Amino acid sequence: VPGPASLAAGQAVLEFAAAVPAGQRVLVLVSGGASSLVEAPAPGIGADELRAANEWGLASGLQIGALNALRGRLSRLKCGRLAALLAHARARALLI
Repeated sequence: VPGPASLAAGQAVLEFAAAVPAGQRVLVLVSGGASSLVEAPAPGIGADELRAANEWGLASGLQIGALNALRGRLSRLKCGRLAALLAHARARALLI
């Protein structure tokens, strides 16, 4: 469930992505659980709404795919959005 630390981390990622010069090489390392450690709400979604939606999804018994789809719609980073933010760079991702 997103909290102050994951929201601060998400803001740091957004700032980093914006500061990367065009054409710069960037290596993104993503490990299991990363989506719960880094979060940035989509425009129009407040931190409380994001937290409530995540809590509802967890409590509802949604399958992980449906839960991730819900989280993705509410995020500025998930579902390929971080890749889009780094489209101006030469970004590669390692998923572990």
